[in-house]
Amino acid sequence: MAEKKTLADKLAEAVNKKFKTDDIDFDTAFTLDEIFTPDQMGYIPTGNMAVDYVLGKPGFPVGRMTELAGPYGSGKSTIVARTIAQAQKAGITCILLDTEFSYSASWGRMHGIDPKNLVLIHPLHLQDVFDKMLFLMDDIGSQEKGNPIFMAVDSMSIATAEEMEAEDSTAGKQRGQHASVISQGIRKIQGRAYRNNVAVVFISQLKDNPGIMFGTNKSKLGGHAVEFHGGILLEVKRSTYLKTGDAAKPHGMTVRVEAKKNKFVEPFRNRTFDIFFGEEGGIRPKEILLEFLANPLDDIKKSGGWFEYDGSKYHKADLAIKLDDKVLKNAYVKLGIDGGVK
Repeated sequence: MAEKKTLADKLAEAVNKKFKTDDIDFDTAFTLDEIFTPDQMGYIPTGNMAVDYVLGKPGFPVGRMTELAGPYGSGKSTIVARTIAQAQKAGITCILLDTEFSYSASWGRMHGIDPKNLVLIHPLHLQDVFDKMLFLMDDIGSQEKGNPIFMAVDSMSIATAEEMEAEDSTAGKQRGQHASVISQGIRKIQGRAYRNNVAVVFISQLKDNPGIMFGTNKSKLGGHAVEFHGGILLEVKRSTYLKTGDAAKPHGMTVRVEAKKNKFVEPFRNRTFDIFFGEEGGIRPKEILLEFLANPLDDIKKSGGWFEYDGSKYHKADLAIKLDDKVLKNAYVKLGIDGGVK
């Protein structure tokens, strides 16, 4: 016997029947239990347990938008590059809109990226960013039905079109124009990202506001336009540089990631992890695991800076080498973000 339809079902059907046209080949109304959840649509693996824990999921959610915000040199691009490398290993197509013209094949290879399989786009201005994203998402919709796509914009600090820049040189008005263009563009791509299984990550720069005496002296070019529409806002900040002994140059840095907004788990989760300069991928996943929990596994004990395992004591880096990859998967299960390691 067929299940009796509720009033909610009937209303959703009525909306879809009334508003369906040749231009719209998808339903626009559902009951909440019918809509595709991130768990059904999937996640783009980041390869970084600390980031995944803050997200609350095993990667960036497909069909949704995420913002990475932070000052210069805080590791935002490294997080995206690591994600691209992990996504490519999982057979996911990746698209990078490089507005800063800063990426190179050698830098990509250092982070594990396969340059031949990365679609790299250099937009001319902010409007061009969204024009190309719209075109790509529509093209994806006609070619890659059902397959997840990872799309990143690094960064949103690109200027608006020249005619808008020349319109008024007042800094306040230019910031308002920038925010307006972003807001309009995001409204156009938001639905397309969901329908076409695209995980979108925007990188935003936190900049200093000289002369501010009270409150925060940091702001994003474009204001809150991205975070209003996105489901997740991660703030990335550098805590300290890593140096060995009396070395003049640092060999890495410690980074703190915090979820200022998260519609998938509780917000304000935060984690720190190390990024190492010149190393493939920039991070050491097993070292992140060891620092993640005071007692990450039943057979590993932590005391100060030492770890006891199998009857012997180790420094973090030495023990990380000995650990099997299964250890990472077990830790993901323990943290409730199972599936993050491919």
